[in-house]
Amino acid sequence: MKKLSLLLLLVTITIACSDDITGNDPSIQGEVNGEFFRTSISSAYKNQDSSITLTGETGLDKITLKAAEFAVGTYQLGVSSQSEAAYEINGVGVFSTGNTGDGAIEITRVTTTTLSGEFYFNAYLNGNQDTLNVNKGSFFDIPVTNVSGGGNEGVLTCDQAQQLTTAAQTAYEGEDSGSEEFETICNNYKNALNAQIVACGDQDNILQNTIDGLECNQ
Repeated sequence: MKKLSLLLLLVTITIACSDDITGNDPSIQGEVNGEFFRTSISSAYKNQDSSITLTGETGLDKITLKAAEFAVGTYQLGVSSQSEAAYEINGVGVFSTGNTGDGAIEITRVTTTTLSGEFYFNAYLNGNQDTLNVNKGSFFDIPVTNVSGGGNEGVLTCDQAQQLTTAAQTAYEGEDSGSEEFETICNNYKNALNAQIVACGDQDNILQNTIDGLECNQ
């Protein structure tokens, strides 16, 4: 009986641990309307206005988080906010905070080329009353594709840059050119290619030719 009780306790602990939102690999994760999600592809890029945009894909679904600054801090979402969050379900509907949703993105850790933090938000589908709730959100060591640091700390190696380009290319090739997120994902791919040029060089101009051939403004 004691052995059976111990076995049941171990099973209970295992199940509970499997539901925890944890992980050491770079990813964006959380709960969408109570269901766990975790991205298989995640990256970020710094915009010209110093804001930072994170994107991730779970397969069919995509999440986008934009914070007004690439710096530690809490960025509120909703009315008159320069920060925004969106979640696209199966390539069909895009729920966005816009001016009607609410929530927050908290950046808790920043290095020269990665960032980590937490988030939650309520978003609406194209301005109607359909609501999507995202909570217990976190992002861990998301690589920023278009920045590099001074010195050795945080500088992308050639291998790291190539991995980022592969992830960005996969997202780009899987995106419909007519979607709302296409420009963001296309620019993300450009930024990854530029980062690879810096880290690896481009003696035959193959990477630069790829960049020149991308038309992100459809």
